[in-house]
Amino acid sequence: MSTKDLDLYLNDHLAGSVGARELLSHLMKTYHGGPWETFFAEMDREIETKQETLRDLMRRIGVTESSVRQTAAWVAEKISRLKLGLGVSETDPMGLFESLESLVLGTFGQHALWVALGKVAPRIPSWAGVDFERLSREAKALSDRVED
Repeated sequence: MSTKDLDLYLNDHLAGSVGARELLSHLMKTYHGGPWETFFAEMDREIETKQETLRDLMRRIGVTESSVRQTAAWVAEKISRLKLGLGVSETDPMGLFESLESLVLGTFGQHALWVALGKVAPRIPSWAGVDFERLSREAKALSDRVED
């Protein structure tokens, strides 16, 4: 794997987390005051923590964050609202269903990220000591909670 490939891969996952957090922000506003808001806020905190871990790993190997990819993720999330129907009503079960499906896919992708990085970590000395198994377990648990 080339350094450029790894740069793109890490930036793609970082952009995905930006999009997920945008979606969660919107969902927290849509479901303000109810149990869904609490669920989405907890999920946002977990993703934020993993986002910072990913940023730290990127810094350790000199990967620059791609503002273009992050902006594209931000824009894509806004466009997805048209398809998901978010903003129409908090009583729209299909919009919530599709939002949750998107979050399941994203959190499963996060799980796959940590598994993959755990495989290449032995080749990257600056990643020594990072518990990729724990990160992958936590991401899988988050994905399972969203799916449930």
